[in-house]
Amino acid sequence: MNYIIIEDEFLAAQLLEKKIKEIRPKWHCVAKLESVLEASEYLSQEASFDLIFCDIHLSDGLSFEIFEKITVSQPLIFTTAFDKYAIEAFKVHSIHYLLKPIKDEQLKEAIEKFENQKEAIPQKVNMEALLKASEADSKTRFLVKKGQNMKVIPVEEVAYFYSKSGLTHLVCTNADSFLINDTLDYLEAKLNPKEFYRANRQYIIHIQSIKIIEPYFKGKLFVQLQPEQTDDCVISQAKASSFKEWLNEK
Repeated sequence: MNYIIIEDEFLAAQLLEKKIKEIRPKWHCVAKLESVLEASEYLSQEASFDLIFCDIHLSDGLSFEIFEKITVSQPLIFTTAFDKYAIEAFKVHSIHYLLKPIKDEQLKEAIEKFENQKEAIPQKVNMEALLKASEADSKTRFLVKKGQNMKVIPVEEVAYFYSKSGLTHLVCTNADSFLINDTLDYLEAKLNPKEFYRANRQYIIHIQSIKIIEPYFKGKLFVQLQPEQTDDCVISQAKASSFKEWLNEK
């Protein structure tokens, strides 16, 4: 049995291969790919393998961008530190969703599921359970500094977050802006995915903050926010499809 690993962390890829070898000694890893670009190029060619182990956060974007460009028939087992992508993962031939750090028994369960169900379709109840778990762990408020005092901002009052010069800004629906210590990567994992969307490396936007969406060059989308943003908020061509699906599901 041949498989590939899509993972941008070298040690994580090595550890995963080691764990798989312990469970299935005769399986062979035919490729380790580190980025959306590298994986897209590999998968666009004729390659002989049966299964994909795939991280979600890669060095140049989310791995979902790969499968928006390339259609694959092989099933996927996603490996990630975030549970918020479970619903989206099951839309692209995913048969299992492993949360890091990956436990041996869970990996074995995923492998056995692949072996027993070559064309497995995850049950809706599993997706709903993961979504509920993600929502339950979502942030509900932020402690910010206002002058010499502090203030609590409920998440319902947040319009969007943006990062600039290494600093993260929280912008409220009333246009107030505050600096916070959280990174966008941390916020992406902690915010309710039904309400917030990671537009790009600079912005996380609330669905209610979207004023208008305009076509941009080369298949990109320009998003005008309210309150009005200081820098452009652009959705890449690769993410345009998932962005529209996110909008349509709300």
